[in-house]
Amino acid sequence: MSREQQQAFVREVTGCGELADKTDCSCNVYPQGGHLLCHDDVIGTRRVSYIIYMTDPEGWREEDGGALELYPEQQ
Repeated sequence: MSREQQQAFVREVTGCGELADKTDCSCNVYPQGGHLLCHDDVIGTRRVSYIIYMTDPEGWREEDGGALELYPEQQ
């Protein structure tokens, strides 16, 4: 898939409008019991944020943690 096709797909799925040519990413590892504080992903001109969980879903239980909780946008 070309960059143009990828951007067209993201625009279609998210409705985010035009995308810049810049892409940034971050990789994080949280140890057992670790957590990320409540935050928004509004950083500069960022239009789209996403998370890819790389855990084995076999045997995962809610009490193991790692759930994504989304909050409504504040005006």
